[in-house]
Amino acid sequence: MRPLLLKKWGIMEQILTERTEVEEVAGSDKHYVARFGSFILRLGPEDTSPEDVHAALVSALGADNRVTVVDKGSANHEWTSQSTFYPSTPKTQPDELLSGASHFHTMRFSDAIMFEVHVPGKNQPVIHGEVPEIDSYFVAWDGCTAVVMWEPESRDGLTSPATGQVAVEILRRACVTSGQSLYVQACSPACQHLFAHREFKVDFWSGEDFDTGFSVEDVRDISLTVKGPFEGGLDVVEAVHDEIKMPAAEFAELKNTARRILDIESSARSMSFELIGHDYETLKRSQEGLYRRLRYFLGDAWMAVRGKGRVRRANLLIASLWLAMANMETLQQVFRDIDRGYQESISRWAVPELFATDLKSEEAEVASLDPHFARAAIEHKTKRMDNRVVVWATIAGAGMGAAVTAVVGGLSAAPK
Repeated sequence: MRPLLLKKWGIMEQILTERTEVEEVAGSDKHYVARFGSFILRLGPEDTSPEDVHAALVSALGADNRVTVVDKGSANHEWTSQSTFYPSTPKTQPDELLSGASHFHTMRFSDAIMFEVHVPGKNQPVIHGEVPEIDSYFVAWDGCTAVVMWEPESRDGLTSPATGQVAVEILRRACVTSGQSLYVQACSPACQHLFAHREFKVDFWSGEDFDTGFSVEDVRDISLTVKGPFEGGLDVVEAVHDEIKMPAAEFAELKNTARRILDIESSARSMSFELIGHDYETLKRSQEGLYRRLRYFLGDAWMAVRGKGRVRRANLLIASLWLAMANMETLQQVFRDIDRGYQESISRWAVPELFATDLKSEEAEVASLDPHFARAAIEHKTKRMDNRVVVWATIAGAGMGAAVTAVVGGLSAAPK
């Protein structure tokens, strides 16, 4: 087992080398299964202090009849942090992507709020046609990451994807009741499984000293050992949350930034296709007869008078593409900065296997994305526009030259 950082009471770092023979025979005092997810507190328009937001959330959770116990935790609001996140939905408009107008502000408390949930399985959400077989959960949530933990019926049983989803409904209602909202960041906007796709086993031993440690046998079998003077499930779920909250918060921000970059890249690609499509349509029109070309010309002239001409649209697309590429490069640097903190966190507090499945390959590669297609489209269109200007200038110059020659010739031929 890897070195463990004993941080709860400032105990020095030590290595847990082996369990005693008694523990190996008797097993842990309690066995749980846990899931975590990025359930992000989205602040409302009102400027509210962290203390007021925290108190309103605790009150809203306590008023929910599905919640049996609430522990407000020991949040130190001097360490409460606020960040900027971006939604990733098919409804995000290109202008919102380019301007960043769709961003929202978040709040993450220094320590989690804990609560216990009891809902009969038949009254919980159904995911992919499956219902959960668990009625009670322990939850810890700090405004960014929620850990949902339960006692399984057996150590080796398969977990329904619906297990724990009811906690998301409870968090969503509490946020709305307190004047805020909840942004759920699943592996993708369309995924119904709102948690990360990697759950883990939690073995708890009661003892005087606090100790935790992850172990990974394979990517499907991740275990967390928790040892300490805890009295119940809420204490244990708080310890589990403490163990992953730093890398989980940076993972959420990393994934959010990656999705924003990919959304901008997708929008830039669509604009590039439209820009190239203008030239294709122009070349296609050139194959038409004189009458049709005249109709196209008059139609374009009318659209230009209305402020919707093809040239104006092309210029707007070029400007938008430059702005998109500038945004991408800026966010790519932000992504690299966050990734450095994330890599450090998972090496100290958790294990990469917890997050690898949900940090998809395309998201992991956004730092090296190169919008070469957009640049090529701009260069191609700009060159054609410049050539067209040169042609029209040549024609106009030739016409002016002919007119001047005619005038000069006429003056020369005039009787003196």
